[in-house]
Amino acid sequence: MTNLSSAIVLIISTIFLIIMQSYLKKSKSNKKIVKLFSIVFSLMIIWDTSIVLQCLLSQKLNINPIYFDYFAYIGIVFLPVFLYFTSQVFSKPNFKIKTYHMLLFFIPILSLLILWTNNFHNLFYKNYSLSLNETVFGPFFYIYTIHTYLLLLISIVILLKYSLKQSKKISAQSLLFLLSITIPVLINVAGILNLVKLTIYATPISFTLTIILLFIAIFKFDFMNVNTIALQVIVNTLSDSYLVLNDENMIVSCNKSFLETFKYKKETLINKSIFNINLNNISKDDLKLLLDLVKTNNSKTIIDKYFDKIDKYFSIELSPMLKDNLYVGTLIFFKDVTQKEHDKLQIKANQELLIEQERLASLRSNDWWYCTQPKNSYIFNIWWIRRIVRFNKRI
Repeated sequence: MTNLSSAIVLIISTIFLIIMQSYLKKSKSNKKIVKLFSIVFSLMIIWDTSIVLQCLLSQKLNINPIYFDYFAYIGIVFLPVFLYFTSQVFSKPNFKIKTYHMLLFFIPILSLLILWTNNFHNLFYKNYSLSLNETVFGPFFYIYTIHTYLLLLISIVILLKYSLKQSKKISAQSLLFLLSITIPVLINVAGILNLVKLTIYATPISFTLTIILLFIAIFKFDFMNVNTIALQVIVNTLSDSYLVLNDENMIVSCNKSFLETFKYKKETLINKSIFNINLNNISKDDLKLLLDLVKTNNSKTIIDKYFDKIDKYFSIELSPMLKDNLYVGTLIFFKDVTQKEHDKLQIKANQELLIEQERLASLRSNDWWYCTQPKNSYIFNIWWIRRIVRFNKRI
């Protein structure tokens, strides 16, 4: 492959990466997996752009091509580390990057320093060439390579293991994970062992393909994983309206009943924060407290609320959605108990009416008895006074 054809392929690859990164930014999600993938895309764009400039400018401007590698390796050395973090977050949504994980950056940073000072010690390259067959690597290059491919291998194993656990078989997602690591490894091994004549441009092209395959595997085949769980719960639960939230309280699903009852359009809800919609007299602070309680305790919470705007009573159930015993979102059911509340009020009103009727009946019977007494008698006077007192109290 000539320099020009390599540059064209790399330019196309870079455009794909930029488009996919823009797609992630438009989602406006704060999920860790999205942020990490955005970093991965940025590192690949740095790598590809540097190599494109090397293809187009190194000969024309008579610039030593290794200088372009100085910039390209900024993307190259950190890529495996962030792919590892991506695989961990994908398989364990509650995974947190801790202080000891910073040790993973030691080899990449050291690699950059040794590469940038290679002219003094030749530890990275003994002889740098655009052709892999003519390149002579220094001793530290093999340390860097082992670290890189070990991280890549661990990342793919984590992703593959997770995918197999979910589907219980070799799925399309699993095959994509396998292909994503197999392609660059085979190409680079073939080049290093001189099995095929390749230029250094083969590596970024193969890794671009790797990133695209990983992106498709994660976002195409697992993007709706929360929705799938929610639907399974809904099938076994009798309720009227529901909302499904991800682990960052973004609405990822709702049903027709919710839209009709609360007068919303689906496009105004999906991928929006639950705190941005108006749930009548439920304050944002109260809602946040309830969601935090569900997330922390992994237990159901129920509250009763009257929605005056639509004149309905709801029993609201907030249930955690768990995946491999890890919290991945919240399922909110709005159970319409309006008729039940009206029945309670009717029963209460009937009871009060019955009590009043009994009291009036009692008064009428007492009045009849007292009226039979002589009007000048002591008993009649007491009865008359009591009747006046009762009359005044009613007034």
